[in-house]
Amino acid sequence: MLSQIPLHLGGNDEYNNLIWVDKSIHKLIHATENNTIKKYLNVINLDSKAYKKLNLLRVKVGNKPI
Repeated sequence: MLSQIPLHLGGNDEYNNLIWVDKSIHKLIHATENNTIKKYLNVINLDSKAYKKLNLLRVKVGNKPI
């Protein structure tokens, strides 16, 4: 699950290395400012399964889990 490799870690833009996410989720994956994270968490309603996936992606790009 979620075996995609980010570009900065040697991944590529081939179809099998991409993952489709909503724009708000994309912002949350890369966000580092607490205000930005809070803003987008208020916009979307994530269940525990979605939080787990979000945090897996955050860690892959080098960010701390929420």
